[in-house]
Amino acid sequence: MNEYVEKGILALQKGNKRDALYLFNSALNIDRDDFDAWFWLSKTVDTDKERLFCLREVVSIDSNYQAANADLAQIKTTSSETNFDWKQSTHHILLLKYFIKPRSIADVTTWDIGKALKEIPIIAIERMIKGGGLKVLDLASTISVFYKTAEIKHLLTERGLQNKGTKANLAKILIENDPEIIKNIPVNQRRIAICTELGEKLLDDFDKRKEQEHQHMAYQCYKLLENENLNIHNLKKAYKDYQKFWRQYSWGNYVERSSFHTLTQIFRARPESLMNLSNDDLGCARAVAITNFLWFYKIANRMIPKDFLIPGFDLNASNIKAANHILRHVEIANLLEHRPRGATVKISLNVKNSDCICSKLDGKEFLIPDFPNLPLAGCTNEVGCTCTLDFNYDNAEDDEEEYEDDDIIYESGKKYYWDGEKKELRLLTDEDYARLMSDGE
Repeated sequence: MNEYVEKGILALQKGNKRDALYLFNSALNIDRDDFDAWFWLSKTVDTDKERLFCLREVVSIDSNYQAANADLAQIKTTSSETNFDWKQSTHHILLLKYFIKPRSIADVTTWDIGKALKEIPIIAIERMIKGGGLKVLDLASTISVFYKTAEIKHLLTERGLQNKGTKANLAKILIENDPEIIKNIPVNQRRIAICTELGEKLLDDFDKRKEQEHQHMAYQCYKLLENENLNIHNLKKAYKDYQKFWRQYSWGNYVERSSFHTLTQIFRARPESLMNLSNDDLGCARAVAITNFLWFYKIANRMIPKDFLIPGFDLNASNIKAANHILRHVEIANLLEHRPRGATVKISLNVKNSDCICSKLDGKEFLIPDFPNLPLAGCTNEVGCTCTLDFNYDNAEDDEEEYEDDDIIYESGKKYYWDGEKKELRLLTDEDYARLMSDGE
């Protein structure tokens, strides 16, 4: 029995499933036909679907493995477990993407993606190999991946062998004349997989389906918010739809691209450059800005009514500029937020345009409470200010910041919220977030 399996059994007996899982994975990365490793892995995984796969692997390698046959007979399987089709699983296709280029299977089996896959990575990978989405490289191809061309030529020269030709042919010559060379590669790095033609087609279909769904969700977002529908309830629904989409098309531990806090700023934004817009037109521009911010998709620009016009802008440019001015206004507001009292900010224009009214601000320095409401009225820049803000903290005071109840604050890549009762910042948990999102519905 493989020493990794022996150590894994001991870890499992001590209740250390995490270490046991790692050790059984290591054994299978060395020899995927290790039936003992598959059997004991079946004792470590959490679901009947995973256990079923492991035990079937055992009996396919050794049909007389009595313990595995006995365990198989006891598993009550549903049709979804028996007939699971990985090709219909978004997260299995996401995993397939990592094998567009040759990759060591062992590198992936340690990733913490089992929750999204609903099975541990090594089982998912073996499913895709069996299903024709992945193939394991032969020894010559493994040599070709592991060594650089110059290294292969050097090894051939050392052995007095021909060292001219393509890298693939050189690797083939090397392994044919010296099979022991494979031992120079770490044992757990010898199984390398790559997408097959079927795998590439599945990826192509997946990307098309994702793009179509992306466009549809962007359209639905705008329709949800347009005209008189832009309210906090619909804003929360739009945000939840956004989260649901990205969780479907990314791993479970994905980092949110956009924050609800920023959406509420867009919801209320009225830069000086848009002060002359009617409330209806401003609402339309905000809906476009929110859609573009969430979905990175410009379909919303084409949804604005044809008679929509920002004073001072030509008709064709108004659609894009209105949304861009709102987004830039909020971006600047976020840069200014929670800066210490007494700090100053200097404006430097990246694009010198003497015709734009904002050019009069170039080089000026302001206390943050006195900072102008950019973009200014009459700003003609398509993106709504191309300025850089330089902060000066020489005269800043070490004040305690003031927050409103349930404010969400972003510090060092983490999210906190202000607990009004305890008067303190608290790390935002999933439960806190659910409460804040449902508040007011």
